[in-house]
Amino acid sequence: KCFALTWNFPAKEDKPDLFTQGGFYANNIAFRREFFLANPFPSEDCYRGQCGQLASNLSRKGYLTHVSGRAWVSHPAPNGLEHYIVRAIAKGYDNQYWSTRRHAGGLLAKPVGTVRRFAVGCAKVLINTVKRYPKVKVGFGYVIVAIPVGLTYQLIVLGSELFCYARPQAIRRRFSI
Repeated sequence: KCFALTWNFPAKEDKPDLFTQGGFYANNIAFRREFFLANPFPSEDCYRGQCGQLASNLSRKGYLTHVSGRAWVSHPAPNGLEHYIVRAIAKGYDNQYWSTRRHAGGLLAKPVGTVRRFAVGCAKVLINTVKRYPKVKVGFGYVIVAIPVGLTYQLIVLGSELFCYARPQAIRRRFSI
């Protein structure tokens, strides 16, 4: 329940029955077979991010993503401490991977961008915990545990991302999720 307070997936909200949205997650989208074969997920050397890349490609081609506001999925918490750590390491790798591709030569592709992402991640932990606390319906003790758990996750992401500036492929060779 602590992860429901801080985790990076959006909490369930009241949304219209049908609306358009710029992005999507692979586990809750459907394509017609012919369309998907003509517009596959991009092949990238990363853990996550292909959904956003495909959404951008489709948007550039003029396609809209329609979302059912009543359709929601459930994301379980990490399966133990090792999974929690590996997810954070993978996120750090992906942060560095995508920032160097999307912001090549800019500040966000350098360690200052890493520090900025860390600060934003920590702020999101605090903001999400406060915003989600009334909706998740847990005791205040969960908040006291959730914040250090969320901030520790952000520290691991930071360490992984900084490590990637020196040896990015070491993480891809060692960890899988």
